[in-house]
Amino acid sequence: MRLVLFDIDGTLLLTGGIGQSSAEASLKRVFGTAGRVDQFYPTGRTIEAIFEDTLLDAGFSREEYQHKRELLYADFFEEFTSRLDQNEHQIGSLPGAKPLVAALSQQEDVILGLTTGNHQRTAGFKLRTAGFDLEMFKVGAYGNETTHRPDLVLRAHARAEALAGEGIAASHTFVIGDTARDVQSAQAFGAVSVAVSTGMATSSDLAAALPDYMLPDLQNIEQVLAVILARP
Repeated sequence: MRLVLFDIDGTLLLTGGIGQSSAEASLKRVFGTAGRVDQFYPTGRTIEAIFEDTLLDAGFSREEYQHKRELLYADFFEEFTSRLDQNEHQIGSLPGAKPLVAALSQQEDVILGLTTGNHQRTAGFKLRTAGFDLEMFKVGAYGNETTHRPDLVLRAHARAEALAGEGIAASHTFVIGDTARDVQSAQAFGAVSVAVSTGMATSSDLAAALPDYMLPDLQNIEQVLAVILARP
């Protein structure tokens, strides 16, 4: 059995910055300031880490954040869906992403999953808006679950093993993402890292993280399938 874990933003789709702009608006409403959220938001961090670090940096305590955490997320979802409804941001799949997901979903010995810094709800909103079938992703781990990105691979892997009813080797676990944090989260688990240069990170930054494989994008489906299916 093989497990393939996809990042979302910059890997499967582009969002036009809807997450960051929604987070900024919600932080201002709930806490009176968005602090330096623009500094904490990019490059593969989890939404939980973004909210917590932004507020700690702005002088709030963890207790103050936790006290208003649910209120902040509720406001964030409302802001996010409002922007979606008003078409304020262009969300679309990246070249090759949907055909690749569809091809992998046809493989009997492959479980598809998500490891994303997004909250589970906003992950679903983005994927559906970009035309993905959420039923193809059988497991996932999400940014509202932890501040520590590598935890996502561990959680998704455990859920995949429970679903499969058998063990899945780390060497048969593939993490596909567009940031150094995606690569590092794969390395921390012992999984195979596949970096794609379709997000905000430069090719040199990705290369410096030493991924197992580095691709310009996901358009060469045969190449990606070969990496995943031919690996002994």
